[in-house]
Amino acid sequence: MSRFTGFRSCMITGFVVLFVMAVSLMPASGCGDETQTDTVSDIETAAVPPRKADVIVFIRGGEVWAVNPDNAIERRVTSDGMSKSWPRLSPDGTQILYQVTPGEDRLFSDIYRVGLAEGSTPELIIHAGLYPAWSTDGKTIAFVKERPAQNNEMTDDIAVVSADNPSGIEEFLTDHKNVVDSGGALAIQNLEYSPDGGKYIYFIRGRRSDSRWLARVEVATKQEEDILAPPGSMPDALAEGGFSLFNVSQLEGRRALISRGDLTGGNFQQNHKIYIRFLEPTLEDSPIEDAPGSINPSLKPDNTRFAYENNGVIYKHNLAGGPGIEKIAEGSMPDWGMSAVGPGFDTGDTKTTTTTTATGTTTTGTGTSTSGDNGSGSTHPCADGARNDDYIRNGDFELGLADWQVVDIRKKGENRVELTGDPECGTVLTFIRANSGNDGGMSAVSQSLDMSTGDASKLSLRLVGAIDTQDLSGDGWYDGETPLFVTIDYTSAGGAARTWTHGLMVSGPVNYPARDQVIPSGQWYTYDSPDLMAELPDLERITKVTIGGSGWDFRSRIGRVWLRGNSQ
Repeated sequence: MSRFTGFRSCMITGFVVLFVMAVSLMPASGCGDETQTDTVSDIETAAVPPRKADVIVFIRGGEVWAVNPDNAIERRVTSDGMSKSWPRLSPDGTQILYQVTPGEDRLFSDIYRVGLAEGSTPELIIHAGLYPAWSTDGKTIAFVKERPAQNNEMTDDIAVVSADNPSGIEEFLTDHKNVVDSGGALAIQNLEYSPDGGKYIYFIRGRRSDSRWLARVEVATKQEEDILAPPGSMPDALAEGGFSLFNVSQLEGRRALISRGDLTGGNFQQNHKIYIRFLEPTLEDSPIEDAPGSINPSLKPDNTRFAYENNGVIYKHNLAGGPGIEKIAEGSMPDWGMSAVGPGFDTGDTKTTTTTTATGTTTTGTGTSTSGDNGSGSTHPCADGARNDDYIRNGDFELGLADWQVVDIRKKGENRVELTGDPECGTVLTFIRANSGNDGGMSAVSQSLDMSTGDASKLSLRLVGAIDTQDLSGDGWYDGETPLFVTIDYTSAGGAARTWTHGLMVSGPVNYPARDQVIPSGQWYTYDSPDLMAELPDLERITKVTIGGSGWDFRSRIGRVWLRGNSQ
C-alpha cells in the first residue's frame, strides 16, 4: 500500500486512534513510542583544514578585485594600471588568471597569473592569448590563440598548456585555418570547461563579420560541434565585433547558464538576459534572470547561486529561492569560487579538534555507508555517473527545486524543505519536520514523469541520503513512516495505478522488513534498489517519483537520486 493513500493507526492507552488526513495524499499519525535509540560513536582527532569561504573575483577600474559575497568585504588584488579583463579563479582558490591588453595597437592580449593572497606579484605566463580557463583539476590552462589561415586571414583556435609550465608546449584542440569564407575567419571567446571532469570546453564562436553562437570541443578527441546558433545573421551595421551570446557557465553535463540577446527578434547585441540552456537533450531555453542587460553569469561552486553583471553592478541570484537578487559590488566580469585566502576571513587554522562520527548497522536492503572523508581522492556517490542518462531531472538539485514540487502534508507542527551546501554532495535537499506532537506528516518533493519502460531490460534507482534525527522509533504499525523514503508511482500493463516504495530509518523496530531498513545515523548512505523490471513484472509506465520523509519529528537529507535503465 502506498504511504500516500492509507490510514495509519496505533494503540494508545488501550484504544485506537484513526484519522484521514487527505483525499489523494494521505500520510497520517506515526505509530511507535517516543524512545530515541542512541547510536555508538567513534571518536577521532583530526586536523582542521584551512577554512574556505565564497569569493568572487571581478574587474573594477581596469584592476582585479575580490569580494566576499556574504559580507561584502572587498580587496584589490592588482594595482599596476594596465587594462585587465576576464579574471578566472583557480579550482583551489589560490590563483587568478586574467588578460591584459598592452596597447591599442595590439589585437591580442597577454595572460597573467597572480595569487589571491595579499602581497602577491603578477607574472606574465602566456603571450598573445585571450579568455584563459582553468581545467577542473587546475593542471591545465586553455586559452584562445590567433593563428594564420588561408586567404591571408588570421583565425582563432583553442590551445592548452600545462599550468606548471605555461611557457612550454602548446597543444591545439581546434584547427580553423581552412574555415574561412565570405563571412571571414572564426572568432572565439569565453572558454569554459564542462564540470564532468572537463570532458568538453564550451565557447562562443562565429565569423568575425557575423553573429556568434555556442559551441564545444571534446578535449580528448578534439571533435568540435555547434550547440546553439541564432536563427539569422546580424544586421550589417552591428556585425563587426558584435556578439549574439556572451557567457556560458556550467551547471552540469547537460545544462548551462548562458547570457544572450533576443535571437528570435534579431536584437542580438542588446537586452541580454540569462537563461538555463538544456544541452542534452536539447530543449527550449528557460529564463532565469530577465532584467535586460544581464551578462556574464558565474556559478557558485555548489550551484545554489550565481553572480552576474548588469550595467556595471555585480549581483548574486539565488537559484533555490530565498533572498532572491542582491547587489554585491560595483564591477564587471565576476567569477565565483571558494578560497581560504580571500577577503573577509582568516587564512586557516591548523589546530586539531575532536570530531564524532556516528556508526551503525544495516538490517535490510542493498546499500553502503560513506564515512564523509574524501581526502583519499575517492569519488563520493553523490557525484557518481553522468547526468544525461537519468530519467529523473535535476536529481542532484544543482538547479535548486527546478522540476520538483513540494509535498507538505501535516496535521500538527511544521514541515520545511531546505537547500543547503555540502562539501561532498554539493547542493543537498534537507527535509525537516518539527513540533509534531507525535502526530504524523510528510515533508517531501515529487516529480511528475511520463516514462515508458519500453525496451528497458533493467531499471535501477539510487538514492544517496542521510538521517540526522528521528523521533519516531521504528517505521510505525500501519503502512509505515520513515524519515527518508523514495516512492515510485507507476501503471501496470493493464492500466492499473500501483506504487513501489522503500524507506530508511536510524532506529527500529522494522515492522515492514520487505520494504524498510535501518541505516547508520548522520552518515551519507547509498541505497541501490533491486532491478525494478524484475521486482515489478507488471511495470509499464512510471508516472511520478517522490522523495522525502514522513512520521513525527525528523531531519533527513538527500544529496542525489537517479533512475536509469539498460536496454538489451
